[in-house]
Amino acid sequence: MARSPVAMRLRAGLAGALLLAIAGCASTHTGANDFQVTNKSDLFEFRVGTIDHFTMSQTYAWWNPDSAAVVRQESDIRDGAASVEIRDVEGLVVHSKNLNEKGTVTTAAGKPGMWSVKITLDKATGSVDLEVRGK
Repeated sequence: MARSPVAMRLRAGLAGALLLAIAGCASTHTGANDFQVTNKSDLFEFRVGTIDHFTMSQTYAWWNPDSAAVVRQESDIRDGAASVEIRDVEGLVVHSKNLNEKGTVTTAAGKPGMWSVKITLDKATGSVDLEVRGK
């Protein structure tokens, strides 16, 4: 079956655009090793052993049966930015911090249910260690 020259050019153009898009994504995420996410009722953990100028933003749905949570942050970000934002089932921000702020804190009170944990890394270098438990 013969293909028209227009269809062949369109196909080649789409293939080229796809290749450029893939190449652009690869250059944004230069490196992340030892990536681990634990997401179960009453416990959320996000750990990355080594990141090198890594950029990402991901929101996780997390079931918290309690009205507050205990957040332990032990990250070591040497360059770039890293943050966490936790919202309760109604969208109320109960915790928002730079991930380089080490320590254990209790979130503000919220409603039990499906909370969200948003991790944002912007050209971050170092390691990430975050744990969130129901209180």
